[in-house]
Amino acid sequence: EAVVSTQSTWDFQKGKMEEELKKKLFKNPDVAYLEQDEIGRVICKGLAIVAKNRPSDPTEYLAKWLLSYQAQTTVQKQFIENDRKVLDAKKRYTEKLTKAEEEKKKKEEAEANIKKTKEEFNQKLAVTEDLVDIFDDYAKFLQDITHATGVYIGKLETTKKAINEGDNDAAHIDEAGAEIIRYISAVDDHKFMVGQCLKKTEGVTFEAFAAQEPQPTGDPAAVDPSKEKKNAEEGKEIEKGKEKEKEEKKEQKKIEPVIQNIVFRPEVTSESKMKYFKVPRLGCYLAVPLIYPSCLSVDSLEIALAEYHAYREIQKKNADMKLEYEQKLAQMKEAEENEEEGEGKKSQDVNASKDSKSGRLVKEAKEAKESKEGKEAKEAPEGAEGTDPKVLEPPKYEEEIEPQYKTNPKTYVVCLDTMGQDRELTEEEKSFVIETVKKYIMQWEAREKIRITSDRVIREEEKEKEKEFQEEALQKIQEDEDAFIDEQMQAFPEEMGEEEKKVQEKVIRLKAKIRTLTEGLYKDRVLVFNRYNVIKMPRIFQSLYYLLGLTREDICEPDTNMLFWKKAKHHWNESLLKKFLDYVPLGPKEGKYYKYQTLNFIEKNLEGLTEEEITHYSLGLAKLFSCVHQTIEIRKEDIARRKERRERLTKEREEAIQKSEQREKDRNEELEKKTEEGRKLWEDEKAQKEAERQKKIESGEIKQEDSEGKKEEKEEFTFNTEEFLKEWDEKNPAIVIPPEVIIDKDDDYDFEHSTLPVLQPPAQPFLLMQPIYINNYSI
Repeated sequence: EAVVSTQSTWDFQKGKMEEELKKKLFKNPDVAYLEQDEIGRVICKGLAIVAKNRPSDPTEYLAKWLLSYQAQTTVQKQFIENDRKVLDAKKRYTEKLTKAEEEKKKKEEAEANIKKTKEEFNQKLAVTEDLVDIFDDYAKFLQDITHATGVYIGKLETTKKAINEGDNDAAHIDEAGAEIIRYISAVDDHKFMVGQCLKKTEGVTFEAFAAQEPQPTGDPAAVDPSKEKKNAEEGKEIEKGKEKEKEEKKEQKKIEPVIQNIVFRPEVTSESKMKYFKVPRLGCYLAVPLIYPSCLSVDSLEIALAEYHAYREIQKKNADMKLEYEQKLAQMKEAEENEEEGEGKKSQDVNASKDSKSGRLVKEAKEAKESKEGKEAKEAPEGAEGTDPKVLEPPKYEEEIEPQYKTNPKTYVVCLDTMGQDRELTEEEKSFVIETVKKYIMQWEAREKIRITSDRVIREEEKEKEKEFQEEALQKIQEDEDAFIDEQMQAFPEEMGEEEKKVQEKVIRLKAKIRTLTEGLYKDRVLVFNRYNVIKMPRIFQSLYYLLGLTREDICEPDTNMLFWKKAKHHWNESLLKKFLDYVPLGPKEGKYYKYQTLNFIEKNLEGLTEEEITHYSLGLAKLFSCVHQTIEIRKEDIARRKERRERLTKEREEAIQKSEQREKDRNEELEKKTEEGRKLWEDEKAQKEAERQKKIESGEIKQEDSEGKKEEKEEFTFNTEEFLKEWDEKNPAIVIPPEVIIDKDDDYDFEHSTLPVLQPPAQPFLLMQPIYINNYSI
């Protein structure tokens, strides 16, 4: 073990010494230089060859060997270098191929993604009813394709007046309002733009709304009307001309909109007028106007209904004329065929006759023909001279021009910027944005025409249904209402007063009418409105919504009290009508009511509407209006009645309290008075007794000592208060004070700014001040 340990120590010290020696040698740069493989190793190898071969002239041998080694090394290095170059070239080529394949793959993936993005957006575009709903998707779509930093969409509108809770649906309109662009949509990282407004004096975007040149449209009025006035010689040619005319009109309608006044700034920081909503950065700005003719309005629908009625009358008239013309043509053709058959038969008879008779028969036939032609000429109308009686003139059809919907321009602007990228949008990207705006306009216009046409068709169908409805259903509805009322009234308690019966009868009649909206024949006439895109008389719908507790945020356009039917119609369903049926117009209503939910506002909201006007528009809506109006009247009468009762009971209680207080005062005064009278009488009696006693002392009837003893006995006055009060209470009964009146609240009525109807107090108190329930209906 000692030997092994000593050997290990020696090996360690030897290795350490060699390392130190090596470090010292490396410190000499000359030694380090000579130790290089190209010098020391080569010379050592040459010396080893010299030592092995032992030439006679070792110096010359070593020199020649070095030269030979150098030549071999150079050739070897050349081969190695060539191999390296080949390998490098192969590597570069492989990398280039790989990179090209990766770029191709990326390009294909990008194109596939773009194609997928376009397909997805086009699918949304095709199925969305109101394209404003997919503005966020549209902005994201443009950003994905153009790689813009920000995409945001604004709407041109006028400033609005601030409204209060009790303002009507026109209070926000500012006739002198200034034009602004209000941004309504943006990509996710630019949501700060939503709600921002741009004034006309700010920025460059308003340049997109400068006056535009007239554009060609698909309006049939732009088509040459002379084409419609061509008259062909034959009826078939006229029909061909009309078909051709229709095709031309269709082609006219397919004309794409022309986008004018496109705003483009290649570098926003170079534009002094540019408006920034955050810190400006290098990049470009593009604004493309999106202006489309909107036909989705009540005026457009009403005009279309009238014009389409006239259009169909013209179509019917032309169809009748065509049928009559074709019938006459058929009759003439049949007459000609019969005449030809007769002449052929006559010709055969003439040929078969004898030669002696032929001249006479020919002459007679000629005379008969001339006589017939003269007769037809006399029967021909004036102005038909020179016309061939066998040729029937085609009828002159009245021009059929399909009505076009009245439109109003809706103006938006699509904005893109590349701020922070320090680049311009390419021409291809700009063209893509413009083309998508055109497509958006065309799709929006087509979609609105589909929606307004749907409304027109529904209205026409409803008018036909209402005709049948009026003829068949109204009598049955009245009978059902009467039966329902009789059934409910039979359940009234016998002790119920006449006045209360009248009130409850009103409520029952109201419930019977509302029941026809929820369960009866009027139901479909009312629920059909959730299929409409535009409606007339929106205040009726709004009033019912407010009566049933919906808020302005649920049904109105932002910052207005104007009904937004697109939002509100989602609440127009059977549940709403059921809620109306369950509404109880009697009794207190406590809670939070906005001013526009009060009866005062709702009643005022319905002013100016007449049942005649509403009935002309819709029987169902007229019934609903009548129910809402009657509900308000019953509710107001109930509030007035309970208020009158509350005031009357309060007054009676106050009078009873005053009488009770007066009675108590009189009672105490009478008690005090009787007590004083009794005391005075007692004192008088006492004084009289004392006088008699003194007389007896003086007369000697009694002794002074006996008198003193009796005097020492104290006598006190006493009064029987309890007996007196009992007797007084029997003569003056206590006043019964009615219980304290409960102050019920009617928060759905604004007492401060309105007055209730004055009602006569009932002949007898109401037994039922709260609603009663009969057969699950609240009465």
